[in-house]
Amino acid sequence: MLVFVAMGRRDLAVTPDINREHQGQLTNPPRVDTQVYLSRKFVILHNQAPVEMVFKSQSFRELEANMVADQRFILGVDLDGVVADFYGYMREVTAEWKGVPIEELTEEVSFGLPEWGLVKDEYGRLHRFAVTQRKLFGAMRPIEGAPQALRRLSAEGVRIRIITHRLFISYFHQTAVSQTVEWLEDHAVQYWDLCFMEDKTAVEAQLYIEDSEKNVERIRSKGDQVIIFTNSTNRNLPDHPGGRADDWSEAERMIRDRYYEWRRDKGLALPAGPGLAALEK
Repeated sequence: MLVFVAMGRRDLAVTPDINREHQGQLTNPPRVDTQVYLSRKFVILHNQAPVEMVFKSQSFRELEANMVADQRFILGVDLDGVVADFYGYMREVTAEWKGVPIEELTEEVSFGLPEWGLVKDEYGRLHRFAVTQRKLFGAMRPIEGAPQALRRLSAEGVRIRIITHRLFISYFHQTAVSQTVEWLEDHAVQYWDLCFMEDKTAVEAQLYIEDSEKNVERIRSKGDQVIIFTNSTNRNLPDHPGGRADDWSEAERMIRDRYYEWRRDKGLALPAGPGLAALEK
């Protein structure tokens, strides 16, 4: 598996290597302001000894257009709050941090967690503690039904592109990436691409699923389709365009409906059923 490191908006460096044998041994770990993109597809297309490569003046969208020959329906999937139970685990960590019973911390929270009595600038310190001392990215539980739904959708031909913003703690990028990869493998979360970046629209997708208000609004502003995955932080967002899913059973149905519509528009055969590949003509 290769690691794509964007050193700026337009300059792209590609460096190996993360896999089961070398998890966490990142060549040239990314700087604080970098983005990382891991692609299984690139390894399949370029199955040679790892070498360092630099692509100048190419965006992520331009690069993948050059790399990927086949057309696939790409689902851009957020991790924290959509696949991984971020708020559930942060509630446990916050109870320890503040020395209070977990029952005193409401499950109805907003961005920045002010409902838990965090004072100004405390959230940043709490989040660093959760990631570096309590292995947040490796210890969260999956949201119910998420791994199973993604495995079924992948079997049907959906290209799962996980897009997450986790590289915001200085000097902790290598561990953040390796914890993420290990967590995905431990929970058998099916994916094809793994992208670390703040701007989710920097990489292509036919459909996104996201819980952050800011990210939903940014995706919508680009004219792209996004399903809101409901939690207490995004209930004020209008459901449309795109719709809203309250759980993964509903999300899977909505994604499948749009995927099947996309296949019909392209004259492609539909999958034989949930979790089954299409019977090509």
